[in-house]
Amino acid sequence: MKYRGWEAAVPKLALAGALGVFFLLMFPLLKPYPFSDDWSYLEALSGGGSLSLKWLFGLHNDHRIPIQKLLHYFLLMPTGGDFRALMLLNMAFAAIAAWCWIRIARLLRDGRPSLGDACAPLILLGGGFNGVSWGFSFQFISSVAFASLAAWAAVSYLRGRLSYGVEYAFLLLILCAWCGGNGIISAAALGAPLLLLCAAEHRAATRLRTRVRFLAVGLWAATLAGLVLTWKPSGATAQSEHGLAQQLPPFLAGMLKSWMGVYAMADDGPKLALTAAIVAAAVLVGVWTLWRRWRLRERRGFETLIVLAVLGQSLLTLMVVAVSRAVAQPWSPGLELHYGFLTTLIPLSAWALISAGAGPRTQRALALLALAGAAWIFSYNTDWRIGSLRDGYPQVAAAQAALLSKRSAAEVADKHIQEYYYLHDPASREAVAEAIPLLRQMPLWRERPGTPQE
Repeated sequence: MKYRGWEAAVPKLALAGALGVFFLLMFPLLKPYPFSDDWSYLEALSGGGSLSLKWLFGLHNDHRIPIQKLLHYFLLMPTGGDFRALMLLNMAFAAIAAWCWIRIARLLRDGRPSLGDACAPLILLGGGFNGVSWGFSFQFISSVAFASLAAWAAVSYLRGRLSYGVEYAFLLLILCAWCGGNGIISAAALGAPLLLLCAAEHRAATRLRTRVRFLAVGLWAATLAGLVLTWKPSGATAQSEHGLAQQLPPFLAGMLKSWMGVYAMADDGPKLALTAAIVAAAVLVGVWTLWRRWRLRERRGFETLIVLAVLGQSLLTLMVVAVSRAVAQPWSPGLELHYGFLTTLIPLSAWALISAGAGPRTQRALALLALAGAAWIFSYNTDWRIGSLRDGYPQVAAAQAALLSKRSAAEVADKHIQEYYYLHDPASREAVAEAIPLLRQMPLWRERPGTPQE
């Protein structure tokens, strides 16, 4: 059957369009100053600070995030402290993840394009998550991007497109493991099917490939072991489990549908049921495809196993986050913006499995439904985000002017704490007040003649 060129063009147009919406309608309204965890960078960025290994590899709450710290450092220094640069990085990595899933889904369908592949950019690049407005969301976005790249590299290898794809995949999973606790879960879960693939090909592999794989696997295993053994729980994670039984079910339900972003905040029942149906269908199709291919001893069974592992690690991450955070707080609408990006690979891996297992006519019908649903979610989330940014821009401009003024740091922090931190308690006000003098040492935030005062 001859496929039309526009079916291949639509996912690319969706990716370009989503990026265009961000740059034209969202980026000009973003906060150029730090928000919440971003303030922790000032000690290293200020004139008296320095880029040290202790700071790079030190724990931030529960997480070791040296890749994020390093990239953010080298973005903030040349921009003079313009924190909007961090959102550009967020969108770049989200776009990379979207590209990976466009390619993975098409490879699983033997190269056939599909309108449904446009779901990837529409879900990952919408305004329904904090990544479009908060630099520190890179922790979640980076782990999703590295996991996606690893899955693409492995599937490309199995399709004869990337000679050392498995080795690249292990190296990408090492980077993923350095993206916090969520990255460790992804790196471990996706490494398992790759180990099975290495074992299956061990006898046929050349001596050079065997050595390279042994090195890649050794680095991957050593990284995971070191991170797990040196991990220390933060105060939130170490809290008592009192009330967990009551708070866990709604937290799990909220997390499961949070891949829809802000759109998931209302009408819990239908959206939760839809997500459960998508997961169930993907598992059934994936397991059936895996059994059929392995019964025929087809090497392609490993690509199905890898995508199933992506779906599995997303669900596992969801469960770990729910268990660790439900002890500290009940689920509440709005947490989708923070945690939702971690669950975005649930629908994307599900679409890759389902579209590969469906016949041409069924696949096209499902593609139209998937595209319509993803477009609606993107439209809703983007409209909400742009409205929120526009409504809040006067406060952003006032908070920016206050930072450039001669007013004391304590006075500025006290008046504009809602623009600087998600908590408004005395401890947060004090932390921001202590960091403002460090921010004012950076070129963008030094007082300039003629700076308008509040």
